[in-house]
Amino acid sequence: MSRHHKIIRSTNAVSTKRVVALAVTLALGSAMTVTAPGRASASPLRANDAQAKAAHVSSKEPRPPQITLVQTYTQGVFVYFRIYYRDPGHDAIGFGFGGSGWAEENHPFTSPSYGIVAPGRVDYPFNLGCGTAQQYDSSVNAWIYDTAGDRSNVAAISLSCTAPPAPVTPKPSALPDLLTSPELPECVISMVALSLGLAEASGAALATWTRSVHLLEATGSLATFLSELRTNNYWQALLDAAIVQPLRACFDGVQILLDDTAGQAGTTVGKWMRKNLHP
Repeated sequence: MSRHHKIIRSTNAVSTKRVVALAVTLALGSAMTVTAPGRASASPLRANDAQAKAAHVSSKEPRPPQITLVQTYTQGVFVYFRIYYRDPGHDAIGFGFGGSGWAEENHPFTSPSYGIVAPGRVDYPFNLGCGTAQQYDSSVNAWIYDTAGDRSNVAAISLSCTAPPAPVTPKPSALPDLLTSPELPECVISMVALSLGLAEASGAALATWTRSVHLLEATGSLATFLSELRTNNYWQALLDAAIVQPLRACFDGVQILLDDTAGQAGTTVGKWMRKNLHP
């Protein structure tokens, strides 16, 4: 995050729209590709204008799926990706991939080809000749899509025969690196967006941030964290326009990755925020 903060401190008058754009740009710089969900509003929304959110945020807008965690593992000659995802619209119906020599494919969950489908998760194999003289590395872009044809954020996945034979559950001490890694794509966007917003906060907004992070660390509750932040107009506008959905996906990914309860994952993220996100 130190590289992020150097950029953040040189940013002036950051609007909510620019917060999102900069967060995505920094995510790209972290060796990860993130594509914003389809049909997102292109209208500007200033972070210090709490009233503007009513004109730009609607509960009726599409809520595409969100990839929360990406892992790879090997079985014989195959390298599998494993994608965990959130489905806020309850209408995810399939997954797709393509790129780096792989033709684009899209498969419904009901007919996943060689894929393995479970609730909130998809695994898919790629024959890289692992264990043979012809083994090689590759990469692929993957996504989840819904009934409207809208795609989730696109995850850029490195495929290598050096992947473990099963998905690995890391220790909580690895979280600082994971929060800015391709494994947790929505964490990259949400944490950088929070950092950019924090760089422009002052006075009451800073005090609200400090209270909210302490509550998150103490309770582990994302809902409590968001509720406290929303007591301040600055954070209310910023959250509604830019951060809430990626942040929810981030928390889900951390919970899955660390194999924790939601509360334990929230407390872990709260500790990380307190140590790393500050003006």
